[in-house]
Amino acid sequence: MQGPSTHHPAVDIACIPGSAVRAMANGHGTFHWNHDMGWVFTQGDISISHLGHKGVDRFYNVGEVISACGSTGRLSAGPHVHVEGPPEILSRF
Repeated sequence: MQGPSTHHPAVDIACIPGSAVRAMANGHGTFHWNHDMGWVFTQGDISISHLGHKGVDRFYNVGEVISACGSTGRLSAGPHVHVEGPPEILSRF
């Protein structure tokens, strides 16, 4: 795991390709493709990147599966999720 820093305002968590990635909050979530970050899930002020596939744009509850661990996007060097969000979210890690 790589924690947040001045140059990396996020947490990177290694994971097994294809393993479930779950919502961290309740709310409407959307997916989009980003050349650098791959498949990105955004829910409020939380984003999770490098997902294995695009999910469905809809309301998600905490703990619901949103996608799978992947290594999508130009900046990914291996299977992991890149989590960005407010300090109270990142402090969970």
